[in-house]
Amino acid sequence: MTPKQAEASGLKFDVYKCVRTDYLYAECTACHDICMEEVFYFRNDKMLLHADRCTACGVCVGGCPSEALGIAAFDENQFIVQFGNGKEQLLSCRHNTPCLAVFDQHHLISTVMHKNSDIQCDLAACKDCELKNAAHLHGVIEARIDESNRFLEAIGHDKRIAKEAKETPSSRRGFFKKLTQMAVQHTILETPKISGVDPTATPLPVKMTLLKNRLKEWLESMENDQIASEFSFVSNKSVTADACTNCGDCASFCPTNAFSMDQTKERLFFQLGKCIGCGICTQVCKEQCIHSVSGFGLINYAFDRGDKLVEHGLKICSKCKLSFPAKPGETVCNHCLAYEEAVGEDMFTPASELD
Repeated sequence: MTPKQAEASGLKFDVYKCVRTDYLYAECTACHDICMEEVFYFRNDKMLLHADRCTACGVCVGGCPSEALGIAAFDENQFIVQFGNGKEQLLSCRHNTPCLAVFDQHHLISTVMHKNSDIQCDLAACKDCELKNAAHLHGVIEARIDESNRFLEAIGHDKRIAKEAKETPSSRRGFFKKLTQMAVQHTILETPKISGVDPTATPLPVKMTLLKNRLKEWLESMENDQIASEFSFVSNKSVTADACTNCGDCASFCPTNAFSMDQTKERLFFQLGKCIGCGICTQVCKEQCIHSVSGFGLINYAFDRGDKLVEHGLKICSKCKLSFPAKPGETVCNHCLAYEEAVGEDMFTPASELD
């Protein structure tokens, strides 16, 4: 299905943002796992869609780490900005949004911090939900709210997200029908112009930038920016320096440039605020020396500061005479050592001396 066909069904699919489609080593199945209509399927390890099955419910949008998915008639980031600027405190699929699964922790936390007030999520509407496996969706939304509240507590914020609404507005059926009609009529919102966000200058999802902008303001009131707890939407990495061969694959394949190398290719850096947790780096690392670590610094996260994880010294291989990232005491590169181990002889030994 082409992007235009997807939009006609009510779903926006940007194939260039989909890490599963664009990267051979990606194993992301977030949209496939949460969709109850079996819209998403795989062919040749690429993500494809059945346009005729999509109901534009939006449950896949919140789970996509790279914002490759969206609803043609509803822009979740634009809505969050407008909601944060307004007086309303209720998020409800019976009133002003599609399924609340369209929002993830980035949206929920940044909304609370932007409004500096408690907000309400109408989870009671899940009881009358027309979508398949509503109980599962209820659990997904509830888990995101719980983690968002845990993060707000960790950074010392006193506002929270309530799971039950104090009011029950108009029915979900009416709102969902209106949303579907908008999609069928191709009433597609333009890409929002959000203050502090330039989608052409960075491959980062807009929802991450919105949250980091709020954290930059909040950090002024914090005495200690270190967070010891783990959160699913913040992916911190470390590298076992002794095992790293300086191949550079992690930097080459990272879709958001969270991993990068300096001009001399001797130093490997990691920017926590750019990592979307897609797992590609761990898949491409032949030495399996990249690991997830708990705890992180809010300053590093919010301001995209880079940590130097590995620094190699380049030496000239005594056999092939090419430069290679050497550990202390090494004089032969891994390529020459691997050849000798596989063949049992020095590749540079003259043929006359082998007889």
